[in-house]
Amino acid sequence: MMQTTALQSNISTGGAARGRGWRVLEWLIYLLVALLIGVRFFTEQVPVLPRFLNAVDLIVVPLLLPLCALWVMVRGRWRLRGASFFVLAWLLLLAWALSWAANASEVHWLGALLFIVGLLTPVAFYLILVNIGLDQRFSRRMLRLLMVLLLANLLIGTVQAAQGVSGTSHDFVFGTFGYNQNQLAFFLIMMVSYLLARWRYGQASRVDLALMLWAGVLFLLCAFQTLWLVFAFSAMLVFGLVTELRGRLLAGRLPHRLVLLVIGGILAPLIVLSTISFARFDVLRTLGEIPTYFDRLGKVQLLRSVPQVWELRPGSLLVGVGPGAFNSRAFRSIAIVPYGSAGPSDVASALVTPFYRSELSARFILPYFQRGIFFLSGANTDGPFTSYVSVPIEIGLPGAAALLGLYALIVRDLVRSIRTDVDVERRILATWALMGVFMLLGLALIDNYLETTRYTMMVWLAAAVWRIQGVPAPARKIA
Repeated sequence: MMQTTALQSNISTGGAARGRGWRVLEWLIYLLVALLIGVRFFTEQVPVLPRFLNAVDLIVVPLLLPLCALWVMVRGRWRLRGASFFVLAWLLLLAWALSWAANASEVHWLGALLFIVGLLTPVAFYLILVNIGLDQRFSRRMLRLLMVLLLANLLIGTVQAAQGVSGTSHDFVFGTFGYNQNQLAFFLIMMVSYLLARWRYGQASRVDLALMLWAGVLFLLCAFQTLWLVFAFSAMLVFGLVTELRGRLLAGRLPHRLVLLVIGGILAPLIVLSTISFARFDVLRTLGEIPTYFDRLGKVQLLRSVPQVWELRPGSLLVGVGPGAFNSRAFRSIAIVPYGSAGPSDVASALVTPFYRSELSARFILPYFQRGIFFLSGANTDGPFTSYVSVPIEIGLPGAAALLGLYALIVRDLVRSIRTDVDVERRILATWALMGVFMLLGLALIDNYLETTRYTMMVWLAAAVWRIQGVPAPARKIA
C-alpha cells in the first residue's frame, strides 16, 4: 500500500514537473511572437541586436519541431490534431524535394531552403501549437500579449507620425517593424480585424472601439494602398457571405450595422485621401491607370510567359523549374536583380550579397527590372511577383495544389466554426483568423506573400489561437 502511494506520488510529481517544463515551452512561444513583432525595432531603428535576428521565426520554429515530437512521445499521444494538414505538408515537402532533384543543375541550395522554409514555417508553427497540449488559457494570454504589442506599436507609430508628417518623405510610420511600413500595416489591420469581430458579435468595449479607430488611422498613414482594397473585399466577404448575412437576406432582413460598416469602410479612406496630399496616397489615380498600362504590367507579362515556360520544359508541369529559380521571394533573396538606380536587390541584400541567376529568370524575369519603369505604385506591385505563379512554376502543379490545399482546409474549418459554434468567443476568433487568411490570399496576387513569414505567421497564429480556444482548461482540484 505504501509502495502504491509512493508510486502515485512519483507519477504526480513527474506530471507536475512535465507541466512546469511545458509551461516554459509555452512562454518561449510568447517570446517568439513578441520577437516576431518587435525585434526589428532593435535591429534596425535602435540597432542594438544583430540583423540576422530578423529571421528569428525561421530559426526558432524548426527548433520547436523536435520538442513537439518529444512531447508526443512522452505523452504517448500518437493521434495528432490536424492530420490532414500533416499529410498536405508532407506532400508539399515531397514536391519540393523532387523539384530540387529534377532541376539540380539550376537550383542553389540557399534559394531552395529559403523557399520551403518560407512556405512551411507558419504551417509548422500552427501544427506545433495545436499539438503540444495547450488549452484556452494560452489563447487568452496570447490575445493579451497581442493587445500589448498593438498598444506599443500605436504609441511608437503615433510619435513617428507626429515627427514625420510634415517632412518630405512618405515613409515615416514603422512602429516596431524596422523600416517596413507594409509589415506594420498588416499587423495593425489584423488587430483591427480582431476588434471588428468583437464588435460584430457585441463583445467590444469602448476601449476596443477606441483602439480600433486609432489603429485604423495609423493603418492609413502606412499607405499600403493594396491592403486597403484587400481589407475592404475581405471584410465584405467574411462579414457578408460567411456570417449571418446570407440567412438574413433570405429572411428579408438586412443587418443595419453591417450596412453602416460597409459604407463607413468606403467613405473613410476617401475622406482621408481627399484631405491629405501625400504623393503616395494616389490609389484612385492608380486604379484609373490600370486599363491604360494593363498590357505593359509586369504581372500581366509574367502570366503570358507561363505557357512559354511549360512549352520549353513540359516536365515542369509536374516538378517545376526548381525551388528558388524563377520569381519567388527565395529567388529575389539571392538573385542579382537590376532595380535600376535603386540598388541590386530589395530582399535580404543587407544580409546576403546577390549572386544568383538562372536561365529562365534571365529570359522572363530580369527584363522587367532592367527597364526601370513602374506604372503602378512601385517595384513590387508592378513587378513579376505573385505566389500564384512562383509556387506552381518552381515546384510544379502538385506542390502548388498541396499548398493551396492547406489554406483551403483552414478556410473550411473556420467557416464551419463561424456558422455552427455556440461559443461566441470561438466565433470571434474564427472570424478574425478567416479575415487574415483572405487578406493573405488577396495580397499574394500582387507579391510573394504566401512565402513571407512576417505575414503568414500572424495569420496561422490567429488560426491556432482559435483552435486552442476549443480546448478547455483542466478543472482545479478542490482540497
